[in-house]
Amino acid sequence: MNKILSLFLITILLISKVMSSSEECKLCTDFMYDSLNELIEIAINGGVIGSCGALCNKLGIAPLCMVCAIACDAVGINGFMDLLQDVFPDPIYICESVKMCQYNDKANATITEVVINPMSGNVGDTFKIGVSFNVTNTIATGEILWNVVDPRGFQFGETEVIIDAAPSIYGAAFSFQATPSEQEEFPPGEYQLQMQICEGTCGSPHPHSYILSNQYLNFTII
Repeated sequence: MNKILSLFLITILLISKVMSSSEECKLCTDFMYDSLNELIEIAINGGVIGSCGALCNKLGIAPLCMVCAIACDAVGINGFMDLLQDVFPDPIYICESVKMCQYNDKANATITEVVINPMSGNVGDTFKIGVSFNVTNTIATGEILWNVVDPRGFQFGETEVIIDAAPSIYGAAFSFQATPSEQEEFPPGEYQLQMQICEGTCGSPHPHSYILSNQYLNFTII
């Protein structure tokens, strides 16, 4: 389903008060990851903005404007602008600040296994990554982060948001294709896979953000 249509339908549920807290948080984080840079640009270059409506309507797409207005109204236009103009704008922290996501400063989790296949491969191969982790105290809103460091020290990776992960064993899978590009040449040598589980955003300086567990694994591209 088109992401904009999905946001519209979810927003209707939110307004009608039938959305769970986890669904509300996902709505906010999806919106912030997609629209944060545009909102920052509007906040910096949009002139005098005196209301949440004036800010959010500049997004130009009704579902995005609706989610923006819900978040902005929770803290007021001045509070929302402060969040957008922070030195380290953080989608999860913003969603927590506008009360659309929860946090748990006692969250606890341990990575139990990280695998990559193949352990030694060629340029052009697809590398599959797997991670298992044990949550022993609920992760309210956090991330799985994987990062690959090449032999020259350049990095690439992705994150996946975790919402309301109650104590249990969890797993996730990722992949990347080692196809050279302007961003990553994939030189031959030893690479390091870095895996982190976090409450909040991994590496964020904001409150309620910290690394719960990390693990490293080396692999080779020939």
